Amino acid sequence: MKHHFYMVLACACAVCIGGCSGQPTKAVGISSDIENRIEDESTPSGNSELDGVQVTFTARRLEYGLDLADPLQYIYCDRKDIQIDTDDTIDLQKVGDQTVTYELRLGNDVRKETHTFVIQDTKGPVIQVEKNEIELSVGDVYDVKDNIIAVRDPVEGNLPYLERNPSQEGQGWYTIFGAYSTETEGIYDLTVEAFDCNGNEAEEEIRIIVK
Repeated sequence: MKHHFYMVLACACAVCIGGCSGQPTKAVGISSDIENRIEDESTPSGNSELDGVQVTFTARRLEYGLDLADPLQYIYCDRKDIQIDTDDTIDLQKVGDQTVTYELRLGNDVRKETHTFVIQDTKGPVIQVEKNEIELSVGDVYDVKDNIIAVRDPVEGNLPYLERNPSQEGQGWYTIFGAYSTETEGIYDLTVEAFDCNGNEAEEEIRIIVK
């Protein structure tokens, strides 16, 4: 009996020595599904506090211009703890639709939000003339273009004078329709017509009276 008792005690110590060593051991009887459950605890469940966050866009239509616009100035969220970022910009020189993707962040949670801006050119050229009615004597030498102070577009600046449509599309320009002769008495009605690069038009009437 004593020999049997010592043998059992020796086996117990051997088990203790093997299990108490500095080497990590995998506990017998712990199933793999428990390990998976432990891993799953650090994975987001899919439900995020960001799901209920409401954002408001303060603009949809923007005016054509020379600058790049910061999309962050057009989005509003009343939650101050929400961080909003975007890698996109708005090019105001390109007329048409431009879609911006925003990222809303709260801790490690991220939600994407998109908004489409419409860039439109609503401002046509401006024509300035010195006089709308000019009186001349027969035989005078006169160029009606000298009566034009400026033809400008708010974005493109001064527009060039061309006698006919430019060969290059998308170019701003102006011309003068009508004819006059200082060699013959009469009343001549001319039209100064200007076009910007986006197709907006403006016109101004000039009357020349030759006596």
